[in-house]
Amino acid sequence: MTATTRAVSLLLIGDQDALVAGSLRRHVPAAGDWAVRAFPDASAALREAPDLMPDLAVLSCTGAADTLCEAALALLDHAKRHWPHTSFVVVKAGHVTNLPEVFGRYGVMPVVDRAETLAVAQTIEREISTLSRGSVQGVSLPGFLQMMEWDRKSLSVRVEAAAGWGRLHLLDGRLVDAYAHPGDLTGEAAALRIMTWGDVSLRLERSYHNGRGNELPPLTSLLMEAMRRKDEAERAPDPAGDLLLDDPEETVFRRPKSSTAHLKKPPGGGDGPPPEPTLPPPGADLAPAPTPALRQEEINMANVKETLVSVMNIDGANAAALVDYGSGMALGTMGVGVDLEVAAAGNSDVVRAKLRTMEALGIEGQIEDILITLQDQYHVIYLIRDQGLFLYLVLDKEKANLAMARYKLRSLAKDISIA
Repeated sequence: MTATTRAVSLLLIGDQDALVAGSLRRHVPAAGDWAVRAFPDASAALREAPDLMPDLAVLSCTGAADTLCEAALALLDHAKRHWPHTSFVVVKAGHVTNLPEVFGRYGVMPVVDRAETLAVAQTIEREISTLSRGSVQGVSLPGFLQMMEWDRKSLSVRVEAAAGWGRLHLLDGRLVDAYAHPGDLTGEAAALRIMTWGDVSLRLERSYHNGRGNELPPLTSLLMEAMRRKDEAERAPDPAGDLLLDDPEETVFRRPKSSTAHLKKPPGGGDGPPPEPTLPPPGADLAPAPTPALRQEEINMANVKETLVSVMNIDGANAAALVDYGSGMALGTMGVGVDLEVAAAGNSDVVRAKLRTMEALGIEGQIEDILITLQDQYHVIYLIRDQGLFLYLVLDKEKANLAMARYKLRSLAKDISIA
């Protein structure tokens, strides 16, 4: 996340008795380095500094008014359109009755009583220290949203992708609203649409839509559902058309029939019926034909290759393999940085030993996966017990989302079929 390294800009509005400024001088030494501008009221701030775009604006409500004045609402309207990164704090003198309406229209903002001068300074300092703005790089959308949930952030994440753009609105780490374009989707539908996008760019803004009291499913549930939809879309068969699947080991690479139209048909390859098989003479002994052993080329390599391609599309994936743990043989490998043949044999020993241990302990139930955590990597062994196989995945710890990776392995394992 982009750190705040330049001078902080602070706007004090309506601080006519300099109570806020004095509280900052007494309790926040760092405030001496901030760029502070003061205006007697919101109208003056809007009139004299419409392009200021401060990091934080402090609205002081003084006098007998029990509502946030129209000038303050006009300033918030302006900020909503032109100051996407500006945070707000309301310093009130008494009960402000229209705050729920203000939050619903402009998003949630901290409110503090001006009589508590220390709390005023602490609230402003906390907002400055947690400023979140700018672009985010080097992290996936699911991973970033989980970070925001853990940190209980209140903000908006603007997401841009080839498929469109949208915003995800968080309040104390909870996803409470969303918008996706095209389609003008809102709420859960928008959140799920955005979470299925790939190759996204992220930008942090203040949320103007997290105070409407909306309730969405938990973030983890939404991420899981979005991942399921994305998997289904990626694994859906192509529409029937001018395509030819002419190589049993390369069904993932398809080409039009027209590209083979010029090739000659093999002898006997006409459209007529196939020749009758030659029968042995009557009375001849019919010895049963031996059943050939399963050869490597007889394995459905298209399925193996397609599965490994999908595994390598998991965020943070460095290497992957599909392994027969009975023999220790890798049926397919992809990736770099690990000797996957050695890993296949070694991890097969691990799986067999773990299965023997569970049996000796009398523990019932199947092992789903085995996780090995290193300093900068995760090694995940996902068992496919009904076929005597496991998927082996090496993840970069900094780039991976472990929960999402395990979920996707579970989803992919269901579709593996070795003939």
